[in-house]
This record gives sequence, structure tokens and C-alpha cells, in this order.
Amino acid sequence: MLSKNYKGLAYTVIVDEFYLPILDKLIQTHQRFSKIDLYVFTVNFEVNDRKYSNIKFIKCTDKTLQDFNKGDRTIIKNDFEKHKYSTTLKPKFLSNFIEDIKYYFFVDCDVLFTKLSDTLFFNSIQKFGDTEIPVSTKFFHQYCNHGNTEKIINEDGEVNVNSLTYKPLCDLNKEKPIVIDYKSTYCMYYTNKCEEFFNEVDKICTSIFKKGLDCDLYLPLGDETVFNYLYSKNNFTNYLSSFTCYNISPFLNIQTVLQNISLLNKESLVAFIHTKRFLKAKSHEQFKSLEKIKLNDEEYKEIYRTLNSEIVYQPRDKISITKVHKNYNTNLIKINFNFNETLGPMKIKLVNFKSQKEKRFDMDLKKDLNYFILISREDFDDGDEYIRGVIYGPTPTINNYEPIQNIFKIV
Repeated sequence: MLSKNYKGLAYTVIVDEFYLPILDKLIQTHQRFSKIDLYVFTVNFEVNDRKYSNIKFIKCTDKTLQDFNKGDRTIIKNDFEKHKYSTTLKPKFLSNFIEDIKYYFFVDCDVLFTKLSDTLFFNSIQKFGDTEIPVSTKFFHQYCNHGNTEKIINEDGEVNVNSLTYKPLCDLNKEKPIVIDYKSTYCMYYTNKCEEFFNEVDKICTSIFKKGLDCDLYLPLGDETVFNYLYSKNNFTNYLSSFTCYNISPFLNIQTVLQNISLLNKESLVAFIHTKRFLKAKSHEQFKSLEKIKLNDEEYKEIYRTLNSEIVYQPRDKISITKVHKNYNTNLIKINFNFNETLGPMKIKLVNFKSQKEKRFDMDLKKDLNYFILISREDFDDGDEYIRGVIYGPTPTINNYEPIQNIFKIV
């Protein structure tokens, strides 16, 4: 029985039985921070021992997975393909369970809610409305070459089209790929008008397996690859910011994790956190054997305390912004600033929490020098209170995650 706190809105999540312990972490934060109902789609199993007033468990049956588990190798040939196939179920289940609800927000089962989760949901409704194409999260590094060894940027500074994860799908369908910012689907806003898009994704995924094509080539990141293929095909550019829906590597040390979350939480910027915290998981090779890895409950507790503002970290090295000034000039906004310390090569990403627009700048920041950046009035003129500048770098840590040094407001 759902509470219907906000009729017509719902969060959705998909989980198989193995991931139930991780789902429990999500539920803990949903119960703490959200007033919007949550639909949990369970893959080929039922949940009867968890009772919540605002969470509904719905069993979803996938016959192809059932047949494989019974020994049928007609469609899924081996355990590798089973894992790959399981990463393509999102569009099928989401399209099958579009009910009388109008607006949805999908999250992976390894996502954590924050105090701003519902706010981002409401803002997404205001910004993206009755979209017919789901709005996913912009990849933190903008472009992705997962599944190939191609360099992303050519010597001439242009994006190498051959590096695009969805290029093989474009080639398969004899279409010219359009370079777009890569989108991750661990957080995704969608509506009851997205059913046709989901059906198209499911159709493409299903055909790859039924035709016996190389799923590692055409679906290196499961249905997410097809999402990006269709985003490219439709030249769809809307996205959720990579800092409001913040991905954290499971191998990033917990001290950096807590510091980054604390700064983002303090400055009202992070709405969802995508992460898994494991005991003794130090490499991707270990990570592949999930059944041998236990969740690090102590690290989750530290993250909860940080989200509850019980742990607050100060910016590293006490970096401070000595001047931020905004001037208007035609359709551009010019922001002037300087620093009281030399920071060296850094990245600055401006994020508008309301519009979800973000723009990145690479700068060599030195003490007492004046800097300026130009941004679009259209993207960043929803009100100063929504805009934050995130300074991160300089040295990439594991998995290219760079520590957040400071966050400043535009005043």
C-alpha cells in the first residue's frame, strides 16, 4: 500500500536477488530523505518480508533469464552473456509498468538519496516537462570510449568518432554517428510518454542477442549503449548534471569520498550518489567476483552521517575565493574571480542546479591573477542561488577521480 504523498510521481528501481543488500542501503536513504513513493521492480523473485508505507515491490518476470537458468542456451549462450543480458532489462521493465503515474525518476539500486533528491525531481518536471525521451546523467568526463582502445581526442583537438561506444550500432544500422556528450543511466528522469523510446531500446537489445551478434561490441555498457545511440540519432542534448547525480568509484578511498560528499552536500548541489562500498575490493578483477565481496557497512555509516550533516569537512588547504563578480553583456554572462593561493592546473565546472546545465573550464590557477569565464545567459540565468562553481583537481586519483578542492557561489 503506497502513501501517495505526491500523486502522479514515483521513483523506480530494478534489482535482482543478489543485489538486495545494496538495495537496503538505497531504501535507508529513501526513507530518510524522500516523501515520494518508490517502485521496486524485482527480477524473477518476490519480496514479501519488507513492509514500507511508501514503497511497492513488483515482481517482473523475464522468461529468457528463466530459460537460461533451466539450461536453455538458445538466446543466452553463457554466464558472460547472462550478465550482459541482465544489463539490458531496464527499458523492458520500465515500459511495461508505466501506470497512471505521469512523472518518474529511475535510479540504479546502488544509488543513495540525499536531502535534495525530491527537489531535483521537481526541478526536472519543471525543466523537462512531458519529455518523450528519457533524460539521463551527463558522463563526468563528457566522452566515453568504453569497450575500445581508441583515443577520444584526435591530434587536431576534435573528438575521434571511432572512440564512440555507440559507433558500432551506427555502423550496423548504416547511420552516421553524431558526437554528443555521453550519458550514464544510473539516474534518469522520464515520463509516461517515453514508452515508445523504451520499446525501441528493448527492440535493439533483444535483436543483438537473438541474432547472435557480438554483445560486447554492440552493447559494451548494456542498454546504456543503446540509449546513447538513440540520443545521438535524435541529437538529444538534455541531461542531468554529473555533480547533482554524482558517481563515486567503489575503489576511491573513503576519506576523499566523505570530503567530496560533504562539500557537495553543504553547498546544496548533490541530489543522488551512485556508489558501492565493498570490503577489500581494490581492483576491477576483484570487483567481477561480487559474490565473494561483502559490503563495507562502516563506510556506508560514514556516508550517512555526512549526508545528515553530522560530518562536515572544510575545503582542502583552506582555499578561499577572494572575488567573484558577474557582469551582463548581451547574451553572455562574464564572471571575474581570483584566488588568494596558487592552485596550479585545475578544472572548474559551473553547475546550475535548477536548469541542470553545466560547463567545464580547464585553468592554471595562480595567486592574485584575475581570471574570467563566459557562460550563456540562457543556461545560467535562473537565479544566482542555484549556481555553483566546483573546483577539482589537480592530480587524477584512482579511476581518474579528482578531489574537489572548493565550491564557490556566484554572487
